[in-house]
Amino acid sequence: LTKYPERQHVERIAAQHFGLAPEAVLLTNGVDEALHLTCETYLEPQDEVIVVTPTFSMYALYAEMTGARVRTVQADSSLQFPYRQVRQAIGPATRLIMIASPNNPTGAVVDSSLLLELAASTPQAALLVDEAYYHFHGESVLSATATVSNLLVARTFSKAYGLAGLRIGLLAGHLRLGGRLWLAH
Repeated sequence: LTKYPERQHVERIAAQHFGLAPEAVLLTNGVDEALHLTCETYLEPQDEVIVVTPTFSMYALYAEMTGARVRTVQADSSLQFPYRQVRQAIGPATRLIMIASPNNPTGAVVDSSLLLELAASTPQAALLVDEAYYHFHGESVLSATATVSNLLVARTFSKAYGLAGLRIGLLAGHLRLGGRLWLAH
């Protein structure tokens, strides 16, 4: 009860399962901790984060805790991902873009090619793709974390794996990004 568990052994197993380098994987206390760590690592009070609404409310909350400005981009009545509006919202102070795909609560899925295009066009910012509901659709950018240096992907073992009570999340990123997060943790 007084011992912190070692994560590295299980991180190696998770990395192998997902076809990632062990150094690119961080196990977290649910996706919430992955989101919180990402905000604390990438955001300062002078920075901006872009969040598409409606979505998981913790994105804005964790970003606001850093003092960063949250720029929301509202989806239209179709509730599809507003790619053009997100691109227009990106400015020189943008350091993080947080997107759920599939989105909670709308279920909208962002095409992987759009996510990768967004990451490529915004090298000054990290793109966090929350794939907590990945198993309900199947489209993912997880494998792209090996080559896209500003891409992070969060996953949970709570949903499809049936491990809700254990609160296990996973954060994967390019080794260049991962080192910043892993050191912050």
